[in-house]
Amino acid sequence: MKVVKRAFDEVPFKQSSDLTRNFLDFIIKCAQSWDPRKYYAPCVSLVQASGTGKTKLLKVIADEVYVVYCCLHDENSSGYPSKSTIAIYLLQEPDDDYEGKYVAF
Repeated sequence: MKVVKRAFDEVPFKQSSDLTRNFLDFIIKCAQSWDPRKYYAPCVSLVQASGTGKTKLLKVIADEVYVVYCCLHDENSSGYPSKSTIAIYLLQEPDDDYEGKYVAF
C-alpha cells in the first residue's frame, strides 16, 4: 500500500492532450446550465472503471474548482485511496435524520 500511495501522490498525472481542460469545460457548462427548478444542486458525478484515473483527475482539477471527494468502495477493497470516512457515516442504515446527514455532507 505504501508503494501505491507514493505512486498516487508523487507520479504526475498522465493524461491525453486536453483531458483536464475538456473535463473542466464540461463542469463549467453544467454549472452554467444549472436550473434550481430542475436540479437540487449544480454538481456532477464522475463514474468509471477502477484504475482509470478518476481520483487523480479530481486531484488535478481541485486546484481550479471546488471538489468534494468521497470514495464509496468496499472497506476490504485493495483500491487506493481508501474508503472515505464520511462514506462510512453516510452509508449507515438510515436513522430519523438521514436527510440531514446528506444535507450536511
